[in-house]
Amino acid sequence: MSVSQRSRLLPITIAITAACLSLTALPALCDSIAPGPSGYWGSGVLVGQKGDIVTRGLFFPTKEMTFLVGSEPQSGNKGYPPETLNVSTYNQSVYDQLQAVPAEQPVVLRYVHPFPLNPFHLTESKYFVTDVNAVNQTFEQTPSYQQHGYAFDASDAGHHGSYEAGQKSGKFIHVSRWGLVFGKTCTAYLHEGGTKQVTVTKYRDESSYMYNPETGLNERVTERRPYEDTITVPNVSALNIYSEAGCRFAEDLALTMTPVTVKHSRKIIEIWNGHALTIHSMQAKSKH
Repeated sequence: MSVSQRSRLLPITIAITAACLSLTALPALCDSIAPGPSGYWGSGVLVGQKGDIVTRGLFFPTKEMTFLVGSEPQSGNKGYPPETLNVSTYNQSVYDQLQAVPAEQPVVLRYVHPFPLNPFHLTESKYFVTDVNAVNQTFEQTPSYQQHGYAFDASDAGHHGSYEAGQKSGKFIHVSRWGLVFGKTCTAYLHEGGTKQVTVTKYRDESSYMYNPETGLNERVTERRPYEDTITVPNVSALNIYSEAGCRFAEDLALTMTPVTVKHSRKIIEIWNGHALTIHSMQAKSKH
C-alpha cells in the first residue's frame, strides 16, 4: 500500500476508532464476529450425544462419527428429536475422550470447518472435531450471564431486516462462525421442538428406449433425473447474529442447553447469505 493510500485511509480508521470509544458506537463496526482458527472456513460448537464411531483409512486414518445434535436423553428426545450429523477427527486424544463418554451423556464438540477443496482433509465430514467437553455448567455460571444477565439486546446492530418481525422459542443446538470474503458471520441453529416437513431435491435413475440410427435398434438409455420429495426433519431454524457478544451469548446458551426466546426479523433481499433471519434480542429462561 502506498503512502498516499495510507493517508486516505487514516481519517476513516480514526473515525471508526473514535466511534468505538464513544457511547454511540455501532456494533457492526466495533463488535464484529471474531475470526476463528487460521486456515479454516469456519468453526463452531455442537451440543448433543455421540452415535456410532468407526476408524477408516490406511495411510491417513480418521475417526468418523455420527453425532445426535440436540439430543436430550432425559426427555427421550420426544420434545427435541435430534439432528444427525457426520463429524470426524484425526486427533487420537479427541477420539479417546469420545470413546470414554457414556452414550447417554450430552457433550459439547468444538470443531473447525476446512475449506471445501482442502486436499489434506480426507474425511467424509465437514466438521473436524478439535475438543470434547461435558455439559456440566448452568447458564448462570457463564461469562455471558455475568455480563448481560438473562437478556441480550442487539436491536441496534444495523443488520436486521425491514419486514416480518417475529419470535421463536427453543434451544440452540449449534452455533457456527463462518465466512471469508465479507468477514465472519455467526449463525445459531434454534431447535423449536418437534419436527417439520421440507421439500428436497433428490435424484433417481430412469430408463427409456431411444432409437439408434447407427444400429437400427431401440436401445435402453438410463439417465439420472431430479425429483422433489417431502421429508420429515427436526424443527430447526438458522438465524444470524452480527456481534461477537451476541454470538458468545448464543454459544453459552447452547453449551448449557438453556431454553431461549429470540426476536428476529427477515431481510428483504439476501444475496450471499442463505439465512435470511437475523436475531435482534435473546431472552434466556430463568430457573428462578
